[in-house]
Amino acid sequence: MELQEEIFTKIVSLVNKGKLSFQKKNFEKAIEYYMKARTIFPVPIEEYKGSEQLYILLGDACFASKKYEKAQEYYIQSQNCVDKDQYLNSKFKIGKIFFEIEQTDLAKKYFQLVYDNSGKKLFYFEDAKYYNLIICSGNKGTNKEEKQNSVYKSFKGKNYTKEEWDIFEQRQWEEYLIKKGNFSKKNEKGLFLDEK
Repeated sequence: MELQEEIFTKIVSLVNKGKLSFQKKNFEKAIEYYMKARTIFPVPIEEYKGSEQLYILLGDACFASKKYEKAQEYYIQSQNCVDKDQYLNSKFKIGKIFFEIEQTDLAKKYFQLVYDNSGKKLFYFEDAKYYNLIICSGNKGTNKEEKQNSVYKSFKGKNYTKEEWDIFEQRQWEEYLIKKGNFSKKNEKGLFLDEK
């Protein structure tokens, strides 16, 4: 379901404050803003568009604070939302939690699932240690995207596949909008600007 405009505006304002706190590495303050935004959502929150992104943001702030159990709880809650666009993203993030708490077999399982369904897309802007876990195990799977490994463009000494270039361009555009102060607007992809 769609949020009413007044509620949407309040939520976006709190989320943007949370994102700014997160960027300043004030993760506790970010969690506080996200939790305030969560209380504004009508109940049941899972039925409203944008709830899955809010749970992902809460999970990210908890992960950054090394509150791994709480982060996992929020990532799992994001999977229960009506809009499941973030499903593989949350699976990837749960894999990161297992990696950080040294449960590498479970981390590998989650990373393999993500890789088999979306290729390297979610690994691209992350620490290489996560992708290396499935590479070093010699079990990359049989993903269709392997054929897209050819260089599409090069920029500042780095080679990009077509998919990687598209992600890079999207991130550049989002950073530009944030710098221009347009980060509170809805975009066509979803509720918040950094949705994937």
